[in-house]
Amino acid sequence: MARRPRRCGPPHLRLHDARHSCATLMHMRGVPVAVIAAWLGHQDAGFTLRTYAHSTNDALTDAAAVLNAITTAKPKKSAR
Repeated sequence: MARRPRRCGPPHLRLHDARHSCATLMHMRGVPVAVIAAWLGHQDAGFTLRTYAHSTNDALTDAAAVLNAITTAKPKKSAR
């Protein structure tokens, strides 16, 4: 059987790549880092966050919107 060129099939995905995607998607959905670390078998949640959970452009845009809302909000008047 002739081998097909690599460009014809889906991209190569390693199991390790799936771990990064899993951690990042759980992080984006609000799963606590300690839970993601336990899911991946890590003892240090900081390691998990530094190594596996990556920012996305959408997440950075959302964070900017939150910061903008905080810094431009008008102080609430106290009820008397």
